[in-house]
Amino acid sequence: CPVLKSFFSFLLAVLFVPMAGYSQNDCCYDDIVNSLDEYVEQVKRDWRIPGMAFSVIKDGNVVLSKGYGVNVMGGDSKVGENTIFQIGSVSKSFTAAVMASIVDEGLVSWSDTVKNILPDFDWKDNYVEENMLVQDLMTHKTGIGGQVGTYIPNLGYDRDDVYKMLGLLKPVYSFRGDYQYNNITFIIAEKIIEKENGKSWEENV
Repeated sequence: CPVLKSFFSFLLAVLFVPMAGYSQNDCCYDDIVNSLDEYVEQVKRDWRIPGMAFSVIKDGNVVLSKGYGVNVMGGDSKVGENTIFQIGSVSKSFTAAVMASIVDEGLVSWSDTVKNILPDFDWKDNYVEENMLVQDLMTHKTGIGGQVGTYIPNLGYDRDDVYKMLGLLKPVYSFRGDYQYNNITFIIAEKIIEKENGKSWEENV
């Protein structure tokens, strides 16, 4: 949801930029931490959020970790610091961050071709198969229609299965010719990450 993405970007900017200049020995820092409860509660009210968990980490230390509100609107089951939420496409930002880190390490370049890294990579269009770049995976411009393939795992298939099915999916627009939001190309990114640094996607995240 664009509105929620904007909200969380704003929230991070408001909270972390002011805190960055303080050490835990500063009186002002303690004041900021103490004011977070009131601030988060106000955000929850303003945005009509039934419940949320909130954590602040500074210099590797958990400064605050707490739940607010309830799991379901009108319910009485309270959110705690360990409540599990469905994060959906936030996992894409995790994948992008890991990919960027291995690019920084020199293990991969954004302009590397997928086929050069993953020889078993299969695509319906041979030209695209040979020319798709790592950066193309992250920008939703591969030719695969919006959300195509998203629900294949609901039938019991795992990521490896979906990866092997990619060559069966017919593109609906020209390579790099449009933007259509898609999930399954991030499975290709996952494969690249795992091959280049030898750790699973989960371990990387």
